[in-house]
Amino acid sequence: MIGPGETQGVLQLAADQNSPLGPIPLVVTAYTKDRGEQGRTGDGQIRVSSKIVQLVRAEAFVQFATEPDSVRRGERKKMTWKLTHKTPFEGTAPVRLVGLPKGVEVHEPLPSITRETQEIAFDIEATDDALIGFTKDIVCELTVTQAGQQIKQKSGQGVLRVDPRP
Repeated sequence: MIGPGETQGVLQLAADQNSPLGPIPLVVTAYTKDRGEQGRTGDGQIRVSSKIVQLVRAEAFVQFATEPDSVRRGERKKMTWKLTHKTPFEGTAPVRLVGLPKGVEVHEPLPSITRETQEIAFDIEATDDALIGFTKDIVCELTVTQAGQQIKQKSGQGVLRVDPRP
């Protein structure tokens, strides 16, 4: 939503990993007033749209993979991910870990990768508040900058088991 007096907004787009590769048409529409379903047209309502632009759904930059892992409350260890490069990119790209359970923290520095990086590791620690049990769908989020735009890619499917203290 763009508020009164504002002239710009940010549109964030995401593509599912199973979406087809190739061009995808995009159009953005906006209107001046929202009066619910009954008020989408009529007195005082102005609707506009952008021109149709072609986005391109491209192959991922990197594929991340890790083995299921475990950590005990109070323990600090490395969670290692292997990389398979799919699309080359220039420079370095930071990576962060997303989807960790409550009470499991990632210590800095966070890793950055280049197109030659084959493996990265995150320094994780399970606090005494960490939820005991399995957490699935832990992913790596890569941020690549191209043509002045940040492109975020999520990849991997890590599994982490948090165990109680011995």
